[in-house]
Amino acid sequence: MRRSRVISQWVFGLLFVVLFLNTRYLGEDVIPYPVNAFFQIDPLAGLAAMGAGRRVLGFFWPLLLMLPLTILFGRFFCGWICPLGGLLDLFGRRSAVRAPRPAGRLYPAKDIMLLVILLASVLAMNLSGLLDPLSLLIRGLAMGVVHPLERTVHALFDGAWRVGSPLSDLTEPVYGFLRDHFLSFQLPVFRYTALFLLMLLLLLLLELRERRFWCRNLCPLGALHGLLASRAPLGLSVDRTGCTACGRCPSVCRMGAIEGERERTIRKRDCVLCYDCVGVCEDRVIGHRAALLDSLESGPVLPLSRRAFLGSLGAGVLLPLAAGRPARPDALPATVIRPPGAGPEDLFTGLCLRCGECMRVCLTNGLQPTLFEAGFDAMWTPRLVSRVGYCEYSCTLCGQVCPTGAITHLDKVTKRKVRIGTAVIDRNTCIPFVRPEQCLVCEEHCPTPEKAIVFDDVTVQGPEGPLVMKRPRVVDHLCIGCGICENKCPLESASAIIIVRDGEDRAREGTATQLPLSGY
Repeated sequence: MRRSRVISQWVFGLLFVVLFLNTRYLGEDVIPYPVNAFFQIDPLAGLAAMGAGRRVLGFFWPLLLMLPLTILFGRFFCGWICPLGGLLDLFGRRSAVRAPRPAGRLYPAKDIMLLVILLASVLAMNLSGLLDPLSLLIRGLAMGVVHPLERTVHALFDGAWRVGSPLSDLTEPVYGFLRDHFLSFQLPVFRYTALFLLMLLLLLLLELRERRFWCRNLCPLGALHGLLASRAPLGLSVDRTGCTACGRCPSVCRMGAIEGERERTIRKRDCVLCYDCVGVCEDRVIGHRAALLDSLESGPVLPLSRRAFLGSLGAGVLLPLAAGRPARPDALPATVIRPPGAGPEDLFTGLCLRCGECMRVCLTNGLQPTLFEAGFDAMWTPRLVSRVGYCEYSCTLCGQVCPTGAITHLDKVTKRKVRIGTAVIDRNTCIPFVRPEQCLVCEEHCPTPEKAIVFDDVTVQGPEGPLVMKRPRVVDHLCIGCGICENKCPLESASAIIIVRDGEDRAREGTATQLPLSGY
């Protein structure tokens, strides 16, 4: 079983990598793979999104199978499937503490965070994405690892190309293969890259300090699985009639789940079914036994003191009230532009898992993570930063990869009409307004069939006499707020034309059919 568990970790780990690599523009406006499939078996993400979004999400139907299996057999997801758990196990062989003690000062932290997240979701505040291991891993890889890694790859191959033959003859085919199968359409650049990279490195450093430190002490998804598995009737248990208390099994338990001096007991809420204890047990007394007494004595369901429990409930209630969340879209800053298909702000932040899938797949790299611009509860949600990248006129990729429907999957025809904002010209910096020079860039790039940017002919005094200038003007009802004009503005500093949220289409139910598309 130990070998089967390792094989399972590698299979699911490679599957995760394949799906992650395919969460990018592949030359067509279609993602042919279910790149968000791992979230379908994430009960923390599912419960929090459904609670905060006030709806049942059919996307999470595999939980109908996952949850009963967890209740019966225990935390097999953490030991057999979780890609972050598999990554940590790769470094676990070098952990300073290979077999941690059954409990420690930080041990209740994950349960406290779980209660806060679940109770906050009841009050329409979704905090799961901040600490959910799948969101952490995808976000960390997409925004913390991919950019420096791809930048290094490009630098190496660009250097070889400059050297020329015979070196470039060897490297160019390799570069072509990487470009077609692994590299992003264009070099991704994200805000807070160092922060996301640091968060991933911190998880690995904690693993080097103590094996499965994150899983034992801090992971709220692990806490939820542990809560469900705490009385697993078919989980691993010790036949105490034949146990000699030799001490081998506690010395190899990566989760510190085996306790007791003379009579060994496996805490099923912590056991991830790694089977290391089974492999070292010479008495052959550890296995899957349907023993009711062992299930009842496998530790508390929720190992929190009364003070910690009440404090968790209080934090879960007070945090949504104290966060100052902008429930109305018009309470957001004017320049916080949400992706096309996003529902109203309360629904959008309630459903969004902060996973970064939409930002990873964005063709132009325009979708960037927020920090506190939209409020604490909207941290790491996507916003369009047009100066970085515009919203491609016919692209619908972000809606295709969103797991919960926070961004509705729009068809191309609908998407081209959805208005996410309006362009505004700054006459204090726009070239034709401040000096006698022509600039037609914004109008040339405007993608709408009937141009949303037109010109007014104005006669001004030039260096050599009167000059007819073409000054741009935005036709509000034609503008969809795609941001290409802001992105292409030739000014080196801030753009002379910016996108604001005025006139955005964000229906109450967040569905494509309810978006107000008339008038285009």
